[in-house]
Amino acid sequence: MKKIDVKNLPRKKYGTTTHIDWEQAVGCKISFQYDQIKGQLKIENHFKGNSIEISYKNKTKKLRTNHLFEFKWRDLIYDSRKKLQKLDLKNIPKKNGKYDWIHSIGKTIPFEFNGVLGELLITNYIRINQMGYLIIEYEKEKYKIRNINLLNGKIAKIVSYGKYHYQIGQQIKDQYKNITIITRKRLKDKQGSIVRKKYKYHCNQCDYEGWIDETLISISKISCSHCAKKIALRGKTDLNTEAPWLALFFQKKDKHLIYTERKNSSKKIYPICPECKQIRQTPMQISTIYKYHSIVCPCCSDRVSYPEKFIQEFFRQLGVKLLYQPKKTELNWCKNYYYDFYDPKQKVIIEVNGMHHYKEIKHYNKTLEEVKVIDQKKKDLVIKNNMQYLEIDCRYSNLEYIKKSLLNHKELREIYPFHENQIDFNKCELATIKSIYYKIYKYKKNHPNITYKDLEEKYRINRYSISKALRRMSQYLKE
Repeated sequence: MKKIDVKNLPRKKYGTTTHIDWEQAVGCKISFQYDQIKGQLKIENHFKGNSIEISYKNKTKKLRTNHLFEFKWRDLIYDSRKKLQKLDLKNIPKKNGKYDWIHSIGKTIPFEFNGVLGELLITNYIRINQMGYLIIEYEKEKYKIRNINLLNGKIAKIVSYGKYHYQIGQQIKDQYKNITIITRKRLKDKQGSIVRKKYKYHCNQCDYEGWIDETLISISKISCSHCAKKIALRGKTDLNTEAPWLALFFQKKDKHLIYTERKNSSKKIYPICPECKQIRQTPMQISTIYKYHSIVCPCCSDRVSYPEKFIQEFFRQLGVKLLYQPKKTELNWCKNYYYDFYDPKQKVIIEVNGMHHYKEIKHYNKTLEEVKVIDQKKKDLVIKNNMQYLEIDCRYSNLEYIKKSLLNHKELREIYPFHENQIDFNKCELATIKSIYYKIYKYKKNHPNITYKDLEEKYRINRYSISKALRRMSQYLKE
């Protein structure tokens, strides 16, 4: 049994989560149980780089904080030079002054090892490649060990921390995990220097099967790699299933990742713009591309947010022509305020409100109170000019949230009656990765004689944005 209790250690907040404040934890004690040994470790010091110094019975050790949970301090409680106190071989017969292992089958060897008393039962003796091996039984488990290693007292893998703590077929279930042990094996770590006890498990929640280190079963909140969102299951939680539109950002050499990675993956790629086909020169995490539905392409990025593009496509499917970010030429009463959309036919102003309209955002340039004051002034100005004012809750940039927000918006459905089946919401999401700038540039290229006024009417954006789009696209594409 391995347990370590850090509940009493002080914590501090990092964003939305809390972590142990190791600097303030100096002097605190940590209770532990390691096999039959129970005690307390004391944190003596804290060093930069997430390192601490711990002590136990006048012994000290410096280690990284994550190594504390991996029990890499066991040398504090086990004296490596005095592990074996006693190994009684008086029951083993001898022949010509040497131990007769062939006739020792069925004999027991009493021992004392790190305070643990017990007996090893010899069940068999075999020879492999001219080397002698004993089959030892201890606590209903069988182990293979070389006879010379037994004589030298190398029984750590049989006794104490060397034995397995979980049995094959054992179910490990708590509030966060529910796994069943299938098999177990000792495997070397990635560096090939340390042999660790590994368990192959079946997750009873998602049917995933994988391998896990023994220490991680007890200290990990969620043991299953799939439930912890670390790996993807093909056809269930991979990118191709959960976010197939992301494949448009992958180069051909990275296409295989859409079957092996999840939408929260921290893996970095060099994405390609699905519009202008320019490859980004700096890598981006897959999770970042999923979050923003964009790679902020230096060539054709229009800086239009996910909710704004989503709402544009939504109204396009309804046959409503919206003017995006109207200027004083369209709304001569708007003063210095900017509105997201304007429907000149119905005389409706539509505001798409992100998270900063509902919650304090740390790095946003205005406080929540300031944002609410501005929102109220904008609303009062619209009502004063005999227009209708709609606010759409888009605090989360994902399809399901915005879809629910639109379907439950009573005022919206009164002005623009629609049925859920009338809208292709997947098409709305696909529209979020497309660039308005690139559309304008491509249309202008195919219709060189078209005027700015016609482009304004077609794309419902102002002349300044059209000029900026054509200038930037020509610059990057060197035309």
